[in-house]
Amino acid sequence: MEDQEVLPLHIVYEMFNLLNSPVPSEVFEDIRVHSLADIVAAAEIAVECLNEAHTKVDDFVSVVNQMSDKTFKENFRLERQTYNALLKVMRSKEDLMELFYPREKAAVNAEEGEFTFPQSGTEIVRMGTAILIALWYLANPDSMRVGGILFGVAKSTVFKCVHKFCMFLTAIKHKFITWPKPDEHLRSSEQGFFNKGFPGAVGAIDGCHIEISCPEKHRHSYTNRKCWTSMILQAVVSSDKLFIDVFVGYPGSVHDARVFRNSGLYEDTSSNPISRFPNRELYILGDSAYPLLPWLITPYRDSGRLTQQQKHFNYRHSAARIAVEHAFGLLKGCWRVLQHLDVSLEFMPYVIMACCVLHNLCLMDGDLVEEWQFSEDTTPLTVNTDGYCNDTFSRTNIRFAEQKRASLMENL
Repeated sequence: MEDQEVLPLHIVYEMFNLLNSPVPSEVFEDIRVHSLADIVAAAEIAVECLNEAHTKVDDFVSVVNQMSDKTFKENFRLERQTYNALLKVMRSKEDLMELFYPREKAAVNAEEGEFTFPQSGTEIVRMGTAILIALWYLANPDSMRVGGILFGVAKSTVFKCVHKFCMFLTAIKHKFITWPKPDEHLRSSEQGFFNKGFPGAVGAIDGCHIEISCPEKHRHSYTNRKCWTSMILQAVVSSDKLFIDVFVGYPGSVHDARVFRNSGLYEDTSSNPISRFPNRELYILGDSAYPLLPWLITPYRDSGRLTQQQKHFNYRHSAARIAVEHAFGLLKGCWRVLQHLDVSLEFMPYVIMACCVLHNLCLMDGDLVEEWQFSEDTTPLTVNTDGYCNDTFSRTNIRFAEQKRASLMENL
């Protein structure tokens, strides 16, 4: 009588599939699993196959170089020309090279003119490859281990590339995420909102929850009202979906009004309003989670007694603010790591900020990105936010804000 198998063969095969081991099914055709020793033998074969697969993709960069433009964008979420522009920007920032490649470990390939740094021992990763590794991680919902297998490097090297790349982009964010200059208002952002009935509007503000892995500490603080853990991204977006101000890092349980109150936008404008809004006619649009201010126009709060004119204003206001929702959809659709972020809490703001920089870089370069279906419930909590502004803005200014909103409503 033939011995009974300890585990059915298909279960053993599925075990290796769950471990993402690229072991073809035919490897197990002649293996009969009767004992734990047989399972160990099967595992040794799986490891050998994994090592062979790792060797096969050691030259993955050559495969990338041979990709069509369409395939390159599908995998790295930007055009090849945008990647080259990014590489050029990073090479030009000599003052930040120390951040990306420590001088004592840096070397220059004289033939190709690319900065390199040792991975371990004598193995090196060129700047172009390091950027591809980082872009792959940000653009795909794969783990760093998978990225390491593809590019033939250690998982720790993938982390190093992603970490330094995001730190680098965060350090130069002011080059790509900029508040419009006074002479640019009518020609760019303001023109788009003017066409929607809001002359003087230069942007729309909103908050976005970035889903994160449940942190070991302060889990309650990061659990939002939808009962999942997140980190808040606050952004002001122009009519052409560019981020013109970004503030990120607060836990998901914090209300949008409190995040706003602690942002650089609020602090800068409170101390010096003309730094952002050179004249009293300029403002941004925000939903009812934000306070009504001379430079922040919100909809009328619906208490069941709104007039038809006020309801029409709220409808048009919402239609104008859709630009910020589209921007968040584009951001998450392109840089899919933001659909579920699994890094340390300390590093999360840098990853999110880097993705915002890449978002602007793509749009500025004419590199259209795919929009993700943004399904987050953005209905603001009904809370009294007057306390967030009364200590800084006088009642006179609040009345001015109410008059400005009423004037906009009359002209719609």
